This record gives sequence, C-alpha cells and structure tokens, in this order.
Amino acid sequence: MSLDLVTQEVLKNALINITREMGGIIARTAYSSILNEGHDYSCAIFDANGDLSAEAEFVLVHLACMHFSVKACVESFGIENFDPGDIVLHNDPYLGGSHLPDINMIRPIFRDGKLVCFAANRAHYPDVGGLAPGSFAGEAEEIFHEGIIIPPLKLYRGDVLDEQLITFFAANVRVGKRISADTSAQVASLRIGEQRLMELFNKYGTSATVEGINYLMDYSEELMRNRIKKIPDGNYSFFDYMDDSGENTDPVRIVLNMTVSGDEIVFDYTGTDPQVKCPINAPYAVTCSATYGAAKCILAPDTPLNAGMFRPMKVIAPEGSLVNPTYPHPVAAGNTNTSQRIFSIVNGALAACVPHLVEAGENGANSDIGLGGRNLRTGEDYVLYLMPVGGMGARPTKDGNSATINYMGNCSNQPAEVWESKHPFRVNQWLLRQDSGGPGRWQGGLGYVIEYEVTDKLSDSLMSIFTERVKIPPFGLHEGLSASPGKYVLKIGDNTRIFETKISRLDFPEGAVFTVHTAGGGGYGHPYEREPQRVLEDFKDDLVSRKHALEVYGVVIDETGKLNLDATAKKRKSEDIYENIKLTHIIYTDKYGPDRTILVSQQLAKKMTLINGDLVEVTNGIMPLRGWIRIDEEFKENDIGLPELFIRVFKIKEGDLLKLRSLSGK
Repeated sequence: MSLDLVTQEVLKNALINITREMGGIIARTAYSSILNEGHDYSCAIFDANGDLSAEAEFVLVHLACMHFSVKACVESFGIENFDPGDIVLHNDPYLGGSHLPDINMIRPIFRDGKLVCFAANRAHYPDVGGLAPGSFAGEAEEIFHEGIIIPPLKLYRGDVLDEQLITFFAANVRVGKRISADTSAQVASLRIGEQRLMELFNKYGTSATVEGINYLMDYSEELMRNRIKKIPDGNYSFFDYMDDSGENTDPVRIVLNMTVSGDEIVFDYTGTDPQVKCPINAPYAVTCSATYGAAKCILAPDTPLNAGMFRPMKVIAPEGSLVNPTYPHPVAAGNTNTSQRIFSIVNGALAACVPHLVEAGENGANSDIGLGGRNLRTGEDYVLYLMPVGGMGARPTKDGNSATINYMGNCSNQPAEVWESKHPFRVNQWLLRQDSGGPGRWQGGLGYVIEYEVTDKLSDSLMSIFTERVKIPPFGLHEGLSASPGKYVLKIGDNTRIFETKISRLDFPEGAVFTVHTAGGGGYGHPYEREPQRVLEDFKDDLVSRKHALEVYGVVIDETGKLNLDATAKKRKSEDIYENIKLTHIIYTDKYGPDRTILVSQQLAKKMTLINGDLVEVTNGIMPLRGWIRIDEEFKENDIGLPELFIRVFKIKEGDLLKLRSLSGK
C-alpha cells in the first residue's frame, strides 16, 4: 500500500515519540545516577531486518552503534530463532557495541505471529568490572581488562527471566546489586515500546505501520542527499590528535580524507595511526556514529536519526587502525573521547567547503572519572562515574556554549546534591573557568572548574582519570585561537600531582581534594574582530581577565574597569597574534623524523621563543594544523617547511603565506 502524506507524517512522529517515552521510563525507574540524572541512554525502533528506523534525541555516539548491534544480534540468532517475549542482552564492542559499560537490550516485536520490528535500548552502567572502578582504566592493554564481555544472549525467553544470567552478570561487577534495578528499567522501557507499537498496529494496521517504519528511513535518506548536493564536489582533508596512548607515549593522529560527489560523501580515514594498547581505540561502529553524527549536526540537523541517513555516506576505516581496531584491543574511551575527536575532525574537513555551517573544535574530552570504594557512612560499596564537561566551539555568528556535554554524549550534568547525598565527598566549588574559551570574533565556550573533597573515612577507595585535551587544545577556525587545555590536579596533604595522561587505581583517602579544569571550545574568526564591548562585558562577568583581554583580544581595560577604545585601536593596529610566514615547500623523508614536524629558521624560532619540540599551529586562514617544531639552520628567516600531509590538507604551494602561532604556553 502507499501511505498518504498526512499518515506518513503522523506515523513518523508517532514512532519517534515512542522512543522518547521509552527513554522517559529509564530516567524514572533506573537506580544509577548516570541514568536517572545523567540520561546516558538511548532508545530506538528497528525494522524486521534490524535496520535503525526511529530514534529521538538521545546519545549521538549510540547512533550507528545501535544499528550495528541489532544487526549483529539478528545475524547471531537468525530471524527464525526469535520468539515473542524474548529480550537479548549484549555489550560486545566488536559486535556493534560502543564500549563494555553500554548495555544493549533488544526485543523482537511480533504481530499475528510474524516478526515485524524490534525495540531496543542502550544504557551506560556505572561499572562492569575490569581493572578500575567505573571500568575506565588507562592502563588496560586488552578488552579483558575493561570488564565483563557479554555476547548476544537471551535475558528473557517468552517473558521469563534467566535468573542465572543476571546473577552471573552481577557477580562480575562492583556494586552488583544495582544490576537488577538498572536492567529492570531497560526491560520496562522495551515493554512500553512494544505496547505503544501495538497501539499503532491496532489503529493503522500492520501493513501501514510497517510502511511507516520504512518510510522514515527513506525520508531521512532524501533529506541527507539533498543537503549533500549543496556542498561543492571535491576532496577535503583534515587531521588532529589524541593527546597520547598512555604515559610517556606520543600523540596519536587521526586523518580524514573526505570526497564529495553529487549527493554522496566518502569519509576515508586511511593514514590514521595504528591501533594502540590503550583504551582510545574506536570500534568501527563508534567511528561511523561519530562521522554520521557530525554530518547530521552540520549538514542536516533536522534529519531524523536512522539508517536511511547513513545511505548517502560511506566510512572507510582501515582495519588495525585507531578508528577500526582488531579484537581484543581495549576500546573504553574510544567511545567517550576518540569519538569526539572524530566529530571535530569532520568539522575541520567541512570548514573548507561549508564554513557558514561549522563550528570550531569542542572541548573534546570526556575525561572519564571513576570513583569507587567503601562508604563507611552507609557500610556499603559504591562506584560513581563522572563525565566532566567543557566548552563548545564558537560558531560563525555566535559564541560557543559553556560547560556543556559534548555532542557525541548529549547527556545531562548530574547535580552535586545527588553526588553528596549518596557518596562520601562534597563539591567545594563549581564555576566557569576564566579565560578558557578560545579567543575569536566569536569566543569558544568556557570550560568549568569543579573541586571534589573526600569528607568521610574510606576503605580502599580508588580513583581513575582518563585525561584528554591537556596537551593539544581544541582548535579554532578562520583565525580563531585554540582554547585553554584541560588540567587535572589531585592534592593529598602537602603533595600535589598534576595529571597529563590516563591513569587508574589512585588512592583517594579522607581529606584528598581533586580539582578538574576542563578545556574550553575553540574560537571562530580573528580575536581582533571581536567587539570591544563584548570583551568588556565578559571581563565584568569574570569570564575574561584583564590580561587576557589585552594580550589576545587587544582590548585595553583600565584599572577602574573602563574600556579605552583609542588604546584598543592602537594596540590592534600595531600588533598581531600570528606570525606571517612564507611557505618553503618541503616533503619530508625519514631523515627529518615524523611527518608531523614543522621546520623553521633559527631567526624565527628566536623571535617566537620556540625550541625544538614545541607545539605550534599553522593556519591557511581557515583551519589550523598542529605540529612540533624543529629548527633548521639552513632556512631563511621567515621560511617554513611542512610535511606532505600538511600541504595536501591546505592545498597550497611554495611561496604562499601562512600564519604560525605557538601553543607551548610560553
């Protein structure tokens, strides 16, 4: 049959609203605060083949992952082996999972004895075992270190619970008593989804409702193809880095080569660094989620989330690379941190062809924190999973949002009052971080500062921190500057330790104070183009310091807090925040070291107070690329040598002018 336009629209919105109601059930009935307050879950409806059809505004990184996970379950069992009342449990990242803490549940929906669709959800559990409380251990070298792996297994058969499976699951995690409560919330969500779908079948008939499920995917495909058509055909590239892959390791690079042809895009990650023995590897499903999610947010924010949206896009991710690791490499933070870097890299590639749609780099660091031990106040064990949030990138016409969960997360901040009522610590301060937003005509959003202090005596309490964006800050666009990087500080008595890498199982005793300074978002446009009055308002609100206003915005604010426009105009005319340099086209061989080294003359290094190994960014006026300095004695004063990849991304030639800026913090 063929649905009329009104019925198509009614069914489209009804299906999406069913998934919203499913999510509401989890929020109201789950035990863990990451679910009932943080809303770290997603709910969706799939067709009979396991293709994602309807999903509301949940966690974006779950997008393609849920599609792949349901397809994997269908393939694992076979359509003919599902029965009414079944619920499949699953979390394997190599079968469409995102990381082990994300628990998938899938329920087949039958009508007149025939399987017609699936309802599914995915929820982040605060702990699934492994080396560290919260199941985020920077030292994990294989997935077995990260927690319990659950292949597709039937939790319910004919609505009869497999008690032994739940008992086994709970026995392999910390605070196992939560398992029954959180799994029950997911089960209730699936049952309400089934109930609402049955109401649609009763009202519109099976054929019409199934056609509505299929129509929703076709609708998204058409919308996405129409938006892609508006992008100029061509090849566009960008790259960025993860800070490191553990203590005393180098940054890990992700390279994107994007080809636009008509109404299709190919995202090719060939050239990305190999997989690592650290949980920053992103499973293929996560890479697809981040890529599709970025394309949706930038090109077609009004497109419903489903598999139809994927059809005009192809993701190539070489097996064995950081963005498509092989089993059993660890992947816990590939979902929470690397996905964000992929999102920003897609933004960077699109900046060259649709600059009016993109924003600068976001905070890009979930910096997952796990706390766990025994709370002697209650006599019970506890685990708390925290997601510090930061600034979003500035936009072509607006400042970035401050202290917001990243796009790939799309979760909520958990209230301090909830933490303090259930756990043995207090929040001493929680405020926006001054000067953290990337300067620009439009300023990047600010990160925040939050300080936790242990107030009760604990037994064997441990903390883990998964740092990112503490070495290589979020980038700006169109001459906007990078944001301030993050900083993580633990103080125990007179000892203070600053963390710049992933580390777990740290002692967290009574009186310890842990302070998180999250990164801001990158700026958009040259900082000297920002209206001085805006800088003054930020100064009055304690968002920008007087020194920062002068040094990066060129805005003079006197000791009385008044704006000096004449001095500001003079300052902006006489100085610049960049060094203008002429490109000497050099393609490196092995003798020059890694192909992320930037060669400069002794004179330029002295002028900019650079030394070998300093981090800098070079920009063509649109997007910046990062590299590390090497001084070449044969170079002329303002010459610069770049690796082949830089040349390809910038599409420049010898003699072109570039801009250089130090990120070394001097």
